[in-house]
Amino acid sequence: MHSDLGAIIKSRREERGLSVRGLAKLANINHTDVSKLEHNRLLKPSIKMLLSLSKVLQTNLLAAYLESDETYLLYKPLIDSCVGLNEDQLKKVLLFINELKEGK
Repeated sequence: MHSDLGAIIKSRREERGLSVRGLAKLANINHTDVSKLEHNRLLKPSIKMLLSLSKVLQTNLLAAYLESDETYLLYKPLIDSCVGLNEDQLKKVLLFINELKEGK
């Protein structure tokens, strides 16, 4: 995980005047996960979690998470395309990806 991810989340949260619980509620995730992310104690956050937080914080957290990973370049077009999608659209993207992985 990118070592600055927690700092990015905390900074963007504070810029928006949100508490940890407030951010968690808006992103529809557990507040303890937000805290763990901010303190770099959640080493493998889900893509869905990062995309939900990205939407609320209006920043590409998935890119920050993957930037030290050489596979990032492969995923960058997909990541960039998902920023700004609503929750239903993100679910459809994830469903489509899962179907591709299953060979449907």
